[in-house]
Amino acid sequence: MGARHGKIGIQKYAKRQNLLVTRFGLNRELYYFPYSRGASTLTEWVIVTLYGRGSRRR
Repeated sequence: MGARHGKIGIQKYAKRQNLLVTRFGLNRELYYFPYSRGASTLTEWVIVTLYGRGSRRR
């Protein structure tokens, strides 16, 4: 078959990649659109807890 259509030719254009599969993760990311009201509230709470409200903090 030659170098172009054989094993070496295919490997030249293929790149090996890793795939991570977790059994205990979420079904989807928390911050992906569309947001639910609960996800928005939780995300806001985490941001305020970690970083505060900035100059509006009283």
